[in-house]
Amino acid sequence: MMNSFFRCVSAEILKSRRTLSLLGVFLLPTMLTLFNFLLLSGIERSEDWYSHPDGWVSFEHNTITFWALLFFPYGLVLVSAFTAHQEHDTKRWRQLMCLPLPKAALYLAKLAIVMLLSLLACLVVWAENIFWGWLFTRVRPDLGLSLETINLWRMLLPYLLIYLYSLLILAFHFWFSTRVHNFALSIGLGFALGLIGLFVHEIDGVRLVFPWALPSIIYARVSVFEGVAGLVYSLAGFAAITYAGCRSFLRRDVLE
Repeated sequence: MMNSFFRCVSAEILKSRRTLSLLGVFLLPTMLTLFNFLLLSGIERSEDWYSHPDGWVSFEHNTITFWALLFFPYGLVLVSAFTAHQEHDTKRWRQLMCLPLPKAALYLAKLAIVMLLSLLACLVVWAENIFWGWLFTRVRPDLGLSLETINLWRMLLPYLLIYLYSLLILAFHFWFSTRVHNFALSIGLGFALGLIGLFVHEIDGVRLVFPWALPSIIYARVSVFEGVAGLVYSLAGFAAITYAGCRSFLRRDVLE
């Protein structure tokens, strides 16, 4: 099973080259971080505004907020839909399911690619924040941002947590995209649920119940209990949906 899984992952990595999914992994972070750089470069602030130890985290605050609420949830929808529908559109599901490979390996390999691309997007937005921050030190040296005070781990941690808080919705959107042949429906449902999450994320209690609001925990003023509970909910939901989706995929008829 493991050998088959890694063979499928290798094949999926090759297939993901020169795809819209891979383009989006770099395009969305670039749009967001560039916007943040341009915005902060034009805002008038007091001298040495970013000279405190958490200056770099303050610099990327806008990026963290919009990444958690908008860009990353919508990016998950796009990556899941493009990954599944490249098989729907070319009618290759039948061919794949006739291969002498465990069906579970096929499903889990595609899910792994979605997870890897999503994680790569988080790493890209982190790396681009460092680049634009460095450029910001040249453009606005008066604001006190300095490479001497950079804390790479503190800058990376929010994006890793956003990724973990989003695993439940990742598993759901991937399962839904493999089941639905209509690309517009896959995208439409994901965007609609993400939009609802955007409006309800500030409601206490709802944030822990509605999965599309979970990533907002990363910047909301919540207790440690709520943060841990949200993380456990996301991981448990990811495991449950992945198991159910894989079981459903195993029972799928090859002619579907």
